[in-house]
Amino acid sequence: MHVIIVMTETKPCDDNIPKLKQLFGDPRYFTVTVYDATDMTERDYTIICLNMMKNETFLLIKDSSICYSNNITQDIDDILAYNKDMYFLSVYNDDCTKYSSLDNKNITVTTHPTSTQAVIYTPNANQAMRSMLDNSTMSVSDILNQQISSGILSAVAYYPNIIYYDASLAVNNTDYNRLNQCVPIAATSNTTTNTIVWLSIIAAIILLVSTLVMIRRK
Repeated sequence: MHVIIVMTETKPCDDNIPKLKQLFGDPRYFTVTVYDATDMTERDYTIICLNMMKNETFLLIKDSSICYSNNITQDIDDILAYNKDMYFLSVYNDDCTKYSSLDNKNITVTTHPTSTQAVIYTPNANQAMRSMLDNSTMSVSDILNQQISSGILSAVAYYPNIIYYDASLAVNNTDYNRLNQCVPIAATSNTTTNTIVWLSIIAAIILLVSTLVMIRRK
């Protein structure tokens, strides 16, 4: 499998790139290319990489990635065993309430992966993404979510992630948000419950007062 490590960060990732090269260092399985995209938008370098690899299944991974896999070759073999269009080694702000576990308990169907941290594209996904990028102004992440949630493309992901964004490179809250695998669920409001309780108390008071009035009249 071809692995493209894209250099995207404004902070130095000198330590990450050698580690990623070592991670994917088995020449029997991986061919690694480092692509300098420091002066490019994600949209532009994604289009270039997709065009480079039109007919191949390949991994596009950012230089801001760190890995917690003990056997990345086996992990990739395991996830590729499922006949899908895309494979996510990292997701964030995913709709985890819709996760559907497969035979491997650490691999799940995903409908809202959001992350472009480490994505394996098949030729089918490649073609669909190139077409959307050519005809839409949406971000790469939004296109992925739209294509997958609508069922145009199918995807699976690891849960928990096996590739993570390196938080030491974060410069703002958006960067730290990449550490959330699941989209935060807003706390349910107690307004309705409180209203019912107060109405019940008022009704009880009215009933009590009415009863006392009737007793006095008697």
